[in-house]
Amino acid sequence: ISSAEKYEKILKDNFVLVNQQERLESIGSQIKQICEGNVEVNQQLISSLVFLSEWPVVFAGGFGKECLDLPKEVIQESLAKHQKIFSVSAKDGALLAQFAGVVNSGKDNIGRIRQNYEKILSARLRDARFFYREDTKTKLFDKIEQLKEIVFLGSLGTVFDRQDRLVSMAMYAGKMLELSDQQQRFLCRVASLCKADLVTHMVGEFPTLQGTIGKYYAEYDKEPQEVALAVEEHYKPRFAADTGPATKIGSLLAILDKMDIIVGCFALGFLPTG
Repeated sequence: ISSAEKYEKILKDNFVLVNQQERLESIGSQIKQICEGNVEVNQQLISSLVFLSEWPVVFAGGFGKECLDLPKEVIQESLAKHQKIFSVSAKDGALLAQFAGVVNSGKDNIGRIRQNYEKILSARLRDARFFYREDTKTKLFDKIEQLKEIVFLGSLGTVFDRQDRLVSMAMYAGKMLELSDQQQRFLCRVASLCKADLVTHMVGEFPTLQGTIGKYYAEYDKEPQEVALAVEEHYKPRFAADTGPATKIGSLLAILDKMDIIVGCFALGFLPTG
C-alpha cells in the first residue's frame, strides 16, 4: 500500500471491505437477492456479523418442515444464538423451513458450508423437538414441586418458596384492587404457574425463553388464554427498550414479581449502589 488514499481500494481488490457500513449494505443487498421469503433481520445479530466478516457472503439453506411444529421463538433462538443465521418467514408471518447465513468466505465453498450448517441445525432442532415432547408428557402445574430443588437467593429460600410468596401476594392484591372473581382466580393461577417452566428441558436449553416456553406449555395444557399470556408477560419488561405487559393480569403479576425481588434484596442488605 503506497498511500492512505489507496488503502480501501487495494484491500477491496483483495476481498476485504474496510468500511463497516459497506459490509452492512452488502449483507442486506445479498439477502434480498437470494431469499424468496422475508428474512427476519435481528439487529443485534446483523451488527455482530458485520464485524465477524471482512468479505460477507450470504447463502440460503433449509431444514426439515416437521420442525415447524416447534414454537416460533425456539426456532429463531436456535438459528440466531447457536449458529448466527436468520430465520425466513412468509408474507403472513409464518416461519418457513429456510434460513439465511453470512460467512466470511469466497463463493466456491458455499455448497459445503451450507451442508455443514444444515447438518448442525437439523441436529439442534431434533433435540428441541425431543425436549418439547418430554416436557409435555406432564402438565406445567405438575412440575411445580421440582422448584424446591432450585435455590433462589440466600435466605429467601428456593424458587418454590418465591412462587408461594407470589401466590400470597396475588391473593392479597386481587382483593385489595377489587378485581372480579374470575380475574382473582386467573391472577392466583398465573402466580402458581409462572416459574414452573424453569425446570423444563426446553428452558434448560434456551434460558432466554423462560416465560415464553411457559406460555406455550400453559396453552398446551388448555389453561385459559389470559393465564397463558400472563405467564409470559410477567417477566416484562426484560430490558430497557422492551415493551410492558399488555394485559391487566400480566401487568399486576409483573409488578408483584419485581416487588418480591426488590424487597427481598433490601431485606438481605443487597442495596443498589447507583
